[in-house]
Amino acid sequence: LAEFCGEEGPLRAAVMHHMAEEAEIKLGHERGGTGAIRHVSAFFDCASEGWLEVIRAKAEPKLYEAGRWICGKSMADEPDGVEMYVILSGEASMQDPFVTKRLTPGEAFGEAVLLGIA
Repeated sequence: LAEFCGEEGPLRAAVMHHMAEEAEIKLGHERGGTGAIRHVSAFFDCASEGWLEVIRAKAEPKLYEAGRWICGKSMADEPDGVEMYVILSGEASMQDPFVTKRLTPGEAFGEAVLLGIA
């Protein structure tokens, strides 16, 4: 990357999109399609394809290191309740005062908050 000064951002973004699309295929969904969103929550089962395409177009692939917080009250620099996360590869843990849930590829969290019903 040192040889291509100024290209690091676009290159990283292209690699992230490629990794996300490969994970979608591995989960049995069309590359860049809406299947990964439609099947993660009952909220999206009856949504129109057009609405899901709008959501998919706004989706941004992100990579988190093992052990790193994705969101939560302990993260002063991250706004809570404004994003939905779909696990495409790896796993995540979701905690509240009463339960810890382990999320695996094909599962999501944050959809109720995103839709304004939580």
